[in-house]
Amino acid sequence: MTDVVVVGAGMAGASAAWALARRGRSVLLVDRFARGHDRGSSHGAERIFRFGYTEPAYVQLAQESLAGWHELQAAAGAPLLHLTGVVDHGDAGELAEMTAACESVGIRVETLTGAEASARWPGLRFEGDVVHQPDAGRVDADRTLIACWEQAAAAGAALRFDAPVRTVRRDGDGVEVTIGDEVVRAGVAVVAAAGWTAALVEPDVADALVPPITVTAETCAWFRPTVGPWPSFIHRGADVGYGLGSPDGLVKVGLHGSGPVIEPDARPADVPGAVGALEGYARAWVPGVEPTAVRSVVCLFASTATDDFVLDRLGPVVVGVGFGGHGFKFAPAVGDRLANLADEALGLGDAGSRPFAAARLTGRVARPGSWR
Repeated sequence: MTDVVVVGAGMAGASAAWALARRGRSVLLVDRFARGHDRGSSHGAERIFRFGYTEPAYVQLAQESLAGWHELQAAAGAPLLHLTGVVDHGDAGELAEMTAACESVGIRVETLTGAEASARWPGLRFEGDVVHQPDAGRVDADRTLIACWEQAAAAGAALRFDAPVRTVRRDGDGVEVTIGDEVVRAGVAVVAAAGWTAALVEPDVADALVPPITVTAETCAWFRPTVGPWPSFIHRGADVGYGLGSPDGLVKVGLHGSGPVIEPDARPADVPGAVGALEGYARAWVPGVEPTAVRSVVCLFASTATDDFVLDRLGPVVVGVGFGGHGFKFAPAVGDRLANLADEALGLGDAGSRPFAAARLTGRVARPGSWR
């Protein structure tokens, strides 16, 4: 018997295990794949850290995560958050909404003309005006996962990899989690298993907490830079281009939501034409790199129709799902929110309002090309 079983050791599950363990809860963190695997969405060296959303709830969540990033990197003994800045350009309406949302909660933003931005960041070509977030940048993804796992274990959590969960079922006032042929009893289950989540929980829990999830195979490529410096960058429009500097000195480029729909267990080794499309984007918009990809990778995005994610609870089952390629920046805050919901189920606190509840997605309209 344990307080909490956390299913899925990617960004959401790892951060939840860390949050719960440092509160003194007994925690078992399980993942169906090997430690450090590349079968989901949380592997790789780098992710963008930004405040630039059109919706204040996400801006506030990014702001809320800052204390956790500083705490985690202090515990890890190495920097995980790098304030290289983020520049957004493209759709003027989205930029105006994003600027207003940031300013409403006190986030610093700076608006430049395209010419001013090109003089400052000659490696990029810009469409229209540019909004700069100087207090944003990138986080080190793989090192963040390791830090969460290690800090959770140091606080007493048990970690099990290569441990496939078959079912999560409510039982009395707790849950039974079937891991292989073993049944583990717990007070609460936190399920953060991306596109596999709905199949693991009972149908009524899935209906209540897990909106339809589309899994896509997304390709990113890395290019050799010829100039610098390199902020993280987002090009907003019908097709969303993005990129950032990587710890090894290359520049990562992607096209958000451009990959084919797949089943989560059917990730291809490569997507035909995807690297060519990224090389074409680099030639058009990233003149400061050699436009031949040095390497590429395919990862999974598990997204809702609106790119919103869910942090919610039904009885002793807590769900974190739908992060769809934009959740990593929030990792410490996501872990704390999931831990609050688990504590509420254990009778150890009140999670308060649920700005990321599943019910809020009802009637929401997708914004093509947007990351909310």
